[in-house]
Amino acid sequence: NDYLGHFSCSVPDENSQRMINIWNPYQAERNFQFSRNLSYYATGTFRGVGFRDTAQDVLSMIPFDTARSREKICLLLTQQYGDGHVNHYFFPTEGYDPVTSIHSDDHLWIVHTVYQQLLEEGSTDFLSERVSYYDGGEGTVLEHIKRSIDFTMAHLGERGFPLMLRSDWNDQL
Repeated sequence: NDYLGHFSCSVPDENSQRMINIWNPYQAERNFQFSRNLSYYATGTFRGVGFRDTAQDVLSMIPFDTARSREKICLLLTQQYGDGHVNHYFFPTEGYDPVTSIHSDDHLWIVHTVYQQLLEEGSTDFLSERVSYYDGGEGTVLEHIKRSIDFTMAHLGERGFPLMLRSDWNDQL
């Protein structure tokens, strides 16, 4: 009741209402907890915690629990390098080495996610919180965001568009 009580709507179709009020928040909670792993337990597969996926999952948690979403944002920011790019996948439970392939969009999802967090909290205090970089040192949340944007700006093509780097073509579009 505490979790689901943060949001509810009333629509004429009771199945739609149930989907909106119960099943979507339930799915959001599961994705937030397990970052789209295949089960409730470590899968043994090389899936890990995807930076982009987890940033998207945090978006669905923000309206329900800003403290938990803030904590997960900080976990994500620990996967950012000083130049602004991030580890594509990481393994906080298993302790495996991260997947370090550099993708065009992973690091930018944190900009949108932090923005939504600030809107929900109604304060910019979070921007001053200090979080470590993966390759050493630390910066404020605002500095992490700036480095995300700077990384993209440093990787533009000859016509000024961000380079696609690595990933599925449709992710980049």
